[in-house]
Formats: sequence, structure tokens, C-alpha cells
Amino acid sequence: MPDQPTSRQVERTFSYRAVLIGIAGMILMGMWVHFHEVLSPQPTIIAENSPPASAVGVLVAVILVGGLVAWVRPRLRLSAGELVVIYTMLVIAAPLMSQGMWHRFLGLVTAIPHNKPNFPLADSYSDKLWPHGAHLVENRRFDPDRPLPWRAEPAAAAQSIEAADSPIGRTRAVELVNRGGEGVDEAALLSTLRLRIPRRDASGREQLVPADRYYFSCLLRLAETGSRSRLSVDLVTAAGESVAITSLQRATEANYSDRGAFRRIGEPYVNLPSEPGEHVELVFTLEGPGRAAVADVVFFSNEAIARLYKGSTEVRRGDLERVPESERGSLLVRPDNLASPAGVWYVLKGYVPYRQWLVPLVYWMSIVLAVFLCTLGMGVILRRQWADNERFPFPLVMLPRLLIEDDPGGRPGLRPIFRKRTFQAGVVAAFVYTGLLGLAFYIPNLPSPKVSVNLVQYVDSPAMKAFMQGMAGANFEIIILMVAVAFFIDLDMLLSILVFFWLSRIPYFLGEVFGWKNIRGPIDWYPFPHEQHLGAFLGLALIVLWVSRKHLRAAALRILGRGGVSDAGEIMSYRAALAAIIVSFVFFALWGVSSGLGAVPALVFFGFIVVCGLSAARIRTECGVPWTYFTPYYPHLVFFMLGGLAVFGTSTLVLSFCVGGFMAVAQFLMFAPSQVEMMHLGNTFNANPKGIRRALILGLIGGVIIGGYVMLVWAYGRGGENIKYMKDWGLHQDWYLRTLRDSVTDANAQMMSAAGEVARGGRGSAAAPIIASGIGLGVTVLLVALRSLFVGFWLHPIGYVLANAHFSYMCWGSLLVAWLIRLLSLKLGGPRLVREHMAPLMAGAFCGALLGMAVWDVIGLAALGCGVRNIFTPFP
Repeated sequence: MPDQPTSRQVERTFSYRAVLIGIAGMILMGMWVHFHEVLSPQPTIIAENSPPASAVGVLVAVILVGGLVAWVRPRLRLSAGELVVIYTMLVIAAPLMSQGMWHRFLGLVTAIPHNKPNFPLADSYSDKLWPHGAHLVENRRFDPDRPLPWRAEPAAAAQSIEAADSPIGRTRAVELVNRGGEGVDEAALLSTLRLRIPRRDASGREQLVPADRYYFSCLLRLAETGSRSRLSVDLVTAAGESVAITSLQRATEANYSDRGAFRRIGEPYVNLPSEPGEHVELVFTLEGPGRAAVADVVFFSNEAIARLYKGSTEVRRGDLERVPESERGSLLVRPDNLASPAGVWYVLKGYVPYRQWLVPLVYWMSIVLAVFLCTLGMGVILRRQWADNERFPFPLVMLPRLLIEDDPGGRPGLRPIFRKRTFQAGVVAAFVYTGLLGLAFYIPNLPSPKVSVNLVQYVDSPAMKAFMQGMAGANFEIIILMVAVAFFIDLDMLLSILVFFWLSRIPYFLGEVFGWKNIRGPIDWYPFPHEQHLGAFLGLALIVLWVSRKHLRAAALRILGRGGVSDAGEIMSYRAALAAIIVSFVFFALWGVSSGLGAVPALVFFGFIVVCGLSAARIRTECGVPWTYFTPYYPHLVFFMLGGLAVFGTSTLVLSFCVGGFMAVAQFLMFAPSQVEMMHLGNTFNANPKGIRRALILGLIGGVIIGGYVMLVWAYGRGGENIKYMKDWGLHQDWYLRTLRDSVTDANAQMMSAAGEVARGGRGSAAAPIIASGIGLGVTVLLVALRSLFVGFWLHPIGYVLANAHFSYMCWGSLLVAWLIRLLSLKLGGPRLVREHMAPLMAGAFCGALLGMAVWDVIGLAALGCGVRNIFTPFP
């Protein structure tokens, strides 16, 4: 067992009341995030900054209510350790409730089955990863050892064959053959293949629901066709009613995605007739001469995705008899009395088809937990290196530390920070500012105090416009929430970020002058900012391991029981942390095999995600960035640069797009730095390490379950396409797959090149992006070397790592203001002024902005209830 700290009394930490308050806080936060970021007609941000405004806001509410209770009953005062547990749960959960997971997750995991152009990718994306009904075609791959479900007309026109190659590998198929030739009337050639699907399964349960939407796809190979040949697929009911699904008129050819000349075709939403009878049939009709091979016929209910986008239709139980029986299948029956136990249960279920979501959620939540545990293990091993050996300041811990800090005697009432005049002044100033923003929104011609200036409009030459525009513009904007947090960052770090932000624009200027901007890679154009950022990010991970080598060696000795560095006070022993890392990687491989993607692709991709989490944790512990979006925006770039489709195949790239689109882009990986920060915060207040570990796990579970529940309930209740944010953004992440689709198209066109090689994937040369990534890695390593060789060399490598990220474009104005305020404070009053007055002032400004956001949200909610749609939702 690790040694336990004995110098101070361990604070009460993981108590029942702390857990209950934390869970209640996560529920409140989930509703606040969803209203502010999703349901509001003009949604803005509340959980995408760092630390998340929603998490700090709920923590402040808990402290204030707890202080009031303690003033009446001092024995009920929350300890610092308990507040750390509550904040830990909130700060882990908040990003997952927003863009970190759910706001991108739903659109990404349903993009392939929802969008017909993505059918070429369907065989590389396991249907275990998205919600749907049971497969309804018995023996859909025509295994000869099982009863064959088809019948042909005429019977001699169909035969069972073995296909040596297809998008799903070796398989069986049924081939229709219409033989033409001299003297044969081609117009009279007609053969059909029928696959019958009974309305009820063997147990009598209805599996064909009238008016529901069903997903159909199959592999088709069409050959030896004539000018009038045509293969059509229809859904035919027992009464003879026919629904056209799809058709194919040209012979298929073998290429990268259509292996063996089999092409995946179908329709994501086939409307079942209202009177299907006792069965329906999938009818494949070949007209004219030719050979049509049919394989892997897929047919199942797609209502889970259809309702996610379109919403649900419900009827009161008392009105059900008025609805024709043929129209009842897709309706949700609502109890007449919602106050009854059945009514309460109906409301709590919230329209969500949990049966269809069970398997995909188990797969996704398990891999999220595995990534979380892996980064947690790394954080445990490296925390002492960063906190004690390198003495990083952990800037994002400063705000919650100030809010939680208590009097030595534990006086009842408010925490000490709330009694400071400078803190109160900050609250008032920020609240007034936020109030003026809202008044300017609602009152015409009232000037707004908001500072937001687009600097591009002040230059004329194309080269200077390119310089100012850079990757994402040059908008000088001051955001109080960011200024308040950035104040706690070291001056040298702030200045390094600002300097590299502007230096990174010089290549855009040169590209415009010399025409280099036309150089294209698989994703980006010159100067390949995302590739530079990716190289710098991976370079930082290598540097972390190199700088920490002595500590890692000592930790290894501790794990082996041969002395080494002590792991006393950590949330788990180093041996347990290493076990968590190893078990996580084993699970990555098992997950890949079980989901059908393969062990190697899963290990490669999730290993890459974990490395990104390591770099993110390293950046935040030293820099304390007040915003997210500083992790690789296009994580699949690394696979394109290392060979693309030719090396990794479609399965790995589909995984890197669909999973990387929410795991690496925005806030998902923010739990990696938050883990280390919460360990450090708990250590600061001498909280029980085991309590912090449990709080971290509860925060993850709460963020996933509560955030997902709120998002799914509203999406299924109203329909995602009826909620502006979901329609415009959340559910429409198909844009993220565009590059992959283009790469598959290129591979199809180039498969039969002179060398007989498959295209490497992507349009444009991969050489320039590789060089750009190499430059990113090289510059990062060079800056680290310069800081090691020259004392006082103030340009920090993290400034360069962040320069080509969306983070800098959003924050640079606020960082500049924070740098000026901190510089002037040090010049005028020194460290004492910063510590005793300016730090509380900035903490107050953050809390005042939160108070203003909460007030305007309450007003906006009331206005929506009165029918007003144009409401103010601030991010001050």
C-alpha cells in the first residue's frame, strides 16, 4: 500500500452529501448547458471555455447555498475536500455535455447510415456502432448450410454462387442470369429474385411496423448487360402494393471500394406501407440480358435514426381508439394522466428508443471509459514530475482554489474570497458589463460595450489581407471570462502565445506573394496549419517523455518494488496506474475486434488519441489555456500523411474520422488535463486521494449519461431538424467525412494505375503536408533546446504549439489584455498586488460574468415562455 500523508489531517472528501450535491449539480448543469448552447434561438458558449463556465457557475451556487446553510447550522458546513469532489465531478462532466462529445457525437455516429452518399463507407463501419432494429433477412449472406430465404422466377434463372472477393471479403451470392443472343427478344427477358420477410418473428412479436422507416442495402454486381438492361429493387406487400427502392442500369466495375465489382447500394429510409399484410418481399428484378449477383442483403428498422432527426409522434391513450389500426405502429402512446406513476415513467423515458441504443452506447461508452482510464493512469504517473520537479503553476487551478479556500478556523458563512472588496468589485464590474450587453441587445440604438473588431477590413493589399486573415481571421475581441483566467498565466507564456500567433501568419503573406497558396495536400492548402499543429503536438508528447525520463525510471523502480519515487498521496499507486494503461490498450484491441474494425486499427488510432491527451495535459498544467480547440482538429491527418488508404485501409480511416471528429477536435480530451489539475487541487487541500479518484469517475459517468440523456430527449421529442442548433450543426457532421469520400473516389479512379497501386488517399501531394508536420515537430524541439541552452530565452514552445490552433484565433485579444493588466500590476505593485488584490479581482470578474449569464438566461427562458424568440444568451 502507498504511504499516506501524515503531516496534515486529511480533509473530509468523498461524503454522501458531496456525491449527492455533485450529482444534482451535474443535472442542473446539463439542463443549463443544453438551454444555453442548444435550445436557445441564438445559442452561445457556456461549457467550451476553460475552466467551463457552467461548472464554475454551479460550484459558486453550491458554495453560496452551502454558506447560507452553514450560517444557520455551522455543523453542516461543506469542507474544502467535499467542494473539491463536487467541482471535480462538474469540471469533468461539463465538456462532455457540450462539443466535447454529445454535440458532435450524434451527428458523426449516424452520418454514414443517414446519408446515402456514404454507402461506399458502410462496409467499413460496423452496424454495432449506431442504433437500429434487428436484422430481418434470415440468412442474409446466403450460407448454404442454412435454409436459403429466396425464390426465383423462373427458377432456372437463379443460382447460388461463391464470390471470391467483395467489400466484405469472400461471401456467397445469388445470381440472376438472363441470356441474350441472336434471335432472342431482349425486351422479353425478365427474371426476379424474392426474399420474404414475415410481419412477425418466431415469438409472435411484430417486426414490420406499418408506416415505420427501414434501412435497406445490399451488394450488387451487374455484368454482361445490354443497352436496355436494368436491375431494380422494390418492396412488395402481401397485397401487391409496391414501393420502389433503387435501381441500377450500368455494369459495375471492380475498383477500390467496389471489390469484386460488387457495389453497395440501397436506401437509408424505406417507408413501409400502412397495410403490409402478413409479409413483405424484397424483389430484385433483372430486365434485359445480363448477370446480376446479389449478396449481403440488409433490412432493418431505421426508426431510431429517423426519429432522432424528425422527432416522435405521440397520442394520448384515450384518443388511441380514434387512430386507424394501420397507423398506430409508429405512435408513442402517452398516458392520460402524466402525474400517475405510468405518466411519470413515460416522461422520464423521454421518447428515446433505448432498446436500439443499448448496443451502440455500450460500445461507445466503454471505449470512452478506456481512454479516460488510460489518460488517468498517465496523469497519475506524471503529476509529481509536473508539480514537484518542473514546478508548473497549474493556472486553471487558481480560480477554484480561491473560491474553495477557507478560513483556518472554518468560520460559518461565506468563503473568505467572497468577503474581499476587490472580489466584490470584480463581480459588480463584470455583472454591469454583461447587463449592458443584454440591454444593448434588447433596446434599439443603445450602444453595446462589447469590443470586437475585424482587423482585416483595415488593410487593402491581397498579401496583407492574407497575413491578417491567416487560418481563421484576425478578430480582436475581449471576452471577460477569458481575460480573467488568462491573468493567472505567466507573462512569458502569454507573450510567447501572442508572438507566435502573429509569426504564424507570415507564411500566408509569402503564399500570396509567391503563389504558394495553390499548393494542396490531402486536407489543407499551403501553409498547412493543421499539419504544423499536428507535428508540434506530437513533438511535445515526445519532449514530455524525454524530459520526464528520470522520473519515469524512478516510477518504474517503484512499480517493481525496488524503491524509486514515492507514490504516496496519489489517487492510485503507480502499479495500479500502469495496470490501467495496459488494460486500456488491451481493451482497445478487443474493442476493435468486437466492433469489426480490427485490433490493429483500434490500437493505432486510440493510441494516437491517448498521445494527444498527454500533450493536452502537459499544455494545461504549465500554460492554463482559457479555451479549448487546441488539440488536433483533423486527427486523421496523421494517417493520410503516413500512406492513407493504401497503408491503413478504409476501416482505420472511417474510425479516425467518426471517432476523431469528437474525441480530438474540441473538448473531449480536456478530461486528461482536468484529471491532473483535480489531483493537484485535491493535494493542495489535502483531500483524500481515493475520494478524488471516485469523483473523477463519477464526473465521466455523469457527463456521458446526463449530457446524453438531455440531448437525446430533446432530439427525439422535438426532432433534431426542428431545433436550429442541431439542424445547422449538431446532427449534420457529414461535412467532416467529405475528405474521406473524396479519397475513396480518387482511389477508385486510380486503382488500375501503371504501377497497379491504390491511391494513397486524398487529393494533392502528401509531401508538402509531411514537410509541414516535420517543421512543426522540429521547431518545437528547437525551442525546447534553446530554452535549455540559454537562460532567459523567453519564447516558449507551447506558444508555437498553440499558434496554428483555433484556440489562438479565438483568444488572442483577451490574452493581450490579460498580459497588459498583469504587466502593469507587476510594475505598479509587484507580486503582492497581484496576489492580494488583482487575483481576487479577476476571480470576481469571472463570477460576475457568470452571474450575468445566469440572469439573462432566466430572462430569456421567461421570454420564450411568452412567445418571444429573439432572446439574449451571452458569452461575455
